[in-house]
Amino acid sequence: MGKSKNIRELFVISLVIFFLLLLGSLDMASAQARLDIPAANLQVSNAVPIGLIKKIALEKSKETWGPGSLGDPIPLCNLDGDVVVYMVPFSIGKGQFPAYDEIRQGIMSGRELQKLIKNSDFEKAKEMHKSMDHGKVLSHQRTIVISDSQIPGRPPINAVRSDGSISRKAELRDIEEFASKKVIGADEFGTIFVSATYDMFPVLAYFHYLAPYYINFDFALERAEQFISQGAFLKSIYFLGLEGQYFEFVNNSSSIVLNSKTLQATTVEDLKRSRISQGYPQTDSTLFQERKEKRAAELTKEWEKIKSEIGEQ
Repeated sequence: MGKSKNIRELFVISLVIFFLLLLGSLDMASAQARLDIPAANLQVSNAVPIGLIKKIALEKSKETWGPGSLGDPIPLCNLDGDVVVYMVPFSIGKGQFPAYDEIRQGIMSGRELQKLIKNSDFEKAKEMHKSMDHGKVLSHQRTIVISDSQIPGRPPINAVRSDGSISRKAELRDIEEFASKKVIGADEFGTIFVSATYDMFPVLAYFHYLAPYYINFDFALERAEQFISQGAFLKSIYFLGLEGQYFEFVNNSSSIVLNSKTLQATTVEDLKRSRISQGYPQTDSTLFQERKEKRAAELTKEWEKIKSEIGEQ
C-alpha cells in the first residue's frame, strides 16, 4: 500500500513539474514575440498633424506599392529625444495590416530556411520552400517587360537541363533568394518615412521591405539584456538619416544604445560627439539655424505641393 502511494506521489510531482516547465516555455515564447513601442517627445514646434502624416503615408505607399494597408506610425526621435520622423509600415496587397505575431512568423520561417541552407540540409530546405507561400506583389511602378529568363526567381536558360528540370545549383539559388527576402519581408511589406515637422521634406525615404524595428527587435532585445540584465525595454529609436537608426534600451538606471542593423553598442553621448566631429552642427548652433532658414522657402513649396496632391487632412 505504501509503495503504491509513493508511486502516486511521484507521478503527481512529475506532472506538476511538467506543467511548470510547459508554462515556462510558453512564457518564453510569448516574451520572444513581444514588440515594444518606442516613445518620443511629441510636443515639438512646427509639428505636422498626425492625420496629415497618415494620409501622406497611405497615398504615397499606394502610389509606390499599389493597394495595401498601413500599420501604426512609429515615432523616431533625434538625439535630444524630440520626434523628427514617423516610420510607417505598409502591408502590400492586404486589406488589414497584420499583427506582429504574423509578421514575426514570416521572419522566423525565413530564418529557419536560411539555417537549413547553411547546414547543407538541401532536401529539408527544398521541402520547406515548397510548403511556403510564394505569393508576390510587385509595384506597378517597377514592373517592366522582361524575358522569362529575367523573371526574379526564374533560373537562367542555361540552368535548365535538357529534360526541362532545373539544376540543383539553380534551385538552391532560388531558395536562398526567397529566404533572404522572407527574413526582411521584401515583396510583402514596405516602409515609408514621413517628416514629423515642417522643417524637413515631407517624405524622407522608402524601404521596399520591413524596417529593422520589425526584423531585428528580438535580436536587439537579447543583446540589450546581455548588457543591462533582464527586464530591458525599448525606450526610443533614434533616426540619424544616412547614419541609420539606433535602438535605446533601458532598465532602471541603466541603458544601452544599439545600431539597429549591426547591433553594435554605443551611447547617445558618443553619437553626439561623432556627429559633431563629422561636421554635423548642433541643433542650437548658428550654423544649424542658418541652414534651416536657407531652405525654409523650398520646404514650404514641397509641403504645399504634397498637400495639393493628396488634399488637406
